Amino acid sequence: MPASSMFSPSSPSEREHSTLFSLRIEEVAREGFSSIDLDCGTDAIELVVRCRPPQYTPVDWDRISRSLQMIRRRSRASIIYHVECDRSSLVREQGEYAELLSHGLRLLPDFITIDLRCSERQIENLTNSVGRTKVIGHRSYLKGESPSWKDLDLQKQFDRAVTLGCHVVRLVREAESVSEDRNCLLFQAIMASRSKVPLIAYNTGIQARSSMVLSPCMTPVRHPNIPNSDPTTSLLTSQQLMKARFASFIYQPLHFHIFGASVDYSLSPLMHNAAFDALGMGHTYSIRQSRSLSDFALLVDETFGGASISLPFKSEILSLLDSISEPAKAIQAINTIMPMRAMLDVESADSSQLSTSCRNRAGPISSLYGDNTDWTALYTCIHRYLSPANTVRPSSSAFIIGAGGMARASIYALLRMGVKNIMIWNRTYSKAIQVADHFTALSGKSNHKQPHHQSPLQSRRAQECLVRVIETLDSPWPDELAQPTIVVCTIPAHQIGDVAPPEFMIPQQWFHSRTGGVIVEVSRIVTMLEHN
Repeated sequence: MPASSMFSPSSPSEREHSTLFSLRIEEVAREGFSSIDLDCGTDAIELVVRCRPPQYTPVDWDRISRSLQMIRRRSRASIIYHVECDRSSLVREQGEYAELLSHGLRLLPDFITIDLRCSERQIENLTNSVGRTKVIGHRSYLKGESPSWKDLDLQKQFDRAVTLGCHVVRLVREAESVSEDRNCLLFQAIMASRSKVPLIAYNTGIQARSSMVLSPCMTPVRHPNIPNSDPTTSLLTSQQLMKARFASFIYQPLHFHIFGASVDYSLSPLMHNAAFDALGMGHTYSIRQSRSLSDFALLVDETFGGASISLPFKSEILSLLDSISEPAKAIQAINTIMPMRAMLDVESADSSQLSTSCRNRAGPISSLYGDNTDWTALYTCIHRYLSPANTVRPSSSAFIIGAGGMARASIYALLRMGVKNIMIWNRTYSKAIQVADHFTALSGKSNHKQPHHQSPLQSRRAQECLVRVIETLDSPWPDELAQPTIVVCTIPAHQIGDVAPPEFMIPQQWFHSRTGGVIVEVSRIVTMLEHN
């Protein structure tokens, strides 16, 4: 898989106003569950396993493993493994609760919870052995048994969890009055002033919805297609929660755009606006067509949310940006711009800063951040359809048609896949040379020129050359290279300004791979994506 870019989501425990939905293991086994979409706008999915007294049915260990792996296959959200335990007597060091924790940890979830009623040794043993899994210190109080949010005992619970090494602390109470929501917010503020460890704190019950709307992270939500098994919790769906946050002015409507010289054909606004509506967001997405890059500045105001960048500005617009992702630096082209409303270090933009920099919020913009997501789409497309017979090897070759921003993204994707031999053809030969020189310089290899008077050492180095140029359509494929098994055509199929799309057919002498291969026509893929 391609490495994550700066726009990849950070941990839900670090993301402001992130959400999760709890999924009981009994629900996974229900008929029809396989048809439910688990990517429903939440940041995490919590698999809840019940710890029962010994007289109940024995634990089905395989069922737990299969359930977690099913969630992992069907969702990109972080996975939380939670063992629910009603009785304090069941969380002792030896017994089913400890066995359930050990089993869950072997499944490598992103998070695992531990009941804060456990002994200090139990908690420390878990926090010292989790590896990359993060520990959530959890305590849930029922009505009548819980201390008030004003009670010092809750502060001591938080401090104890932090001292014992928990990465996140979750405290849940069943509310008896509306005033408890205000007390919950005050408790969150006090704990935030004492520790940077993320705190999940909220009330449950029919009067508890405002504490959930204002919860700082990992707020529980209800899946819209799964019946609410416990109506007393009064959980909202993620869409209802998002609408409540916009209605209460926690979030503000922003405007997004696709910007380019010829984008009036684009169906991106239709797709994005449908997504905003499905997620309960008040944002809008529209087309902004212009032949002048200077017009982009007209879009940037206090309610600007971001932009998709199209031809011919993917490289030219770099001059307007304050920071860009590492892939964008290598490709020297971007397709996505995001405004930063929290100051970023221009030299080292950090994804955690990006994730907490006032997303869904209007306000003064301190900088503009650019990323290139074209390469990840190309990587995924090629990787998915490349047959086993054409698995990338040191001898594998690829052919790129074009030398614009998409061609650069294609080369970067191929290099990340391990392809060592890449040929470029472009109508303007000098532009193809510039692209080849750029990636050759990045790789530290010899350039596209291959003099015949090389020494054996120079010849070996020439064989390591990553990117070269085919001068004309009549040129033969280089004898020393295997026929290409990956071909990417980046020539636009629509008119750009006054320039009509070229008529082009790939010469047959470049199509002699005995094992076939993958052909990606970028303009056709874009058109298909926009029309589906």
